[in-house]
Amino acid sequence: VWEHDAGRSTDVETDEVFVVIAGSGRVILEDGSVLPLAPGTVGVLYAGTRTVWEIEEPLRKVWLVER
Repeated sequence: VWEHDAGRSTDVETDEVFVVIAGSGRVILEDGSVLPLAPGTVGVLYAGTRTVWEIEEPLRKVWLVER
């Protein structure tokens, strides 16, 4: 389980699939597309993608990556 407090952060992603279990916000991808985040949201992020996470309510997600 990964957690992010309310606020804004940037990241460079790895390949991952995630499911939001609590909270709300959005992920802004480098191409300008926006992924709204709310409980039940399923997302896929690809390695090397630059993202901005704008979290309105503390977010919790379960995420899977290949190691």
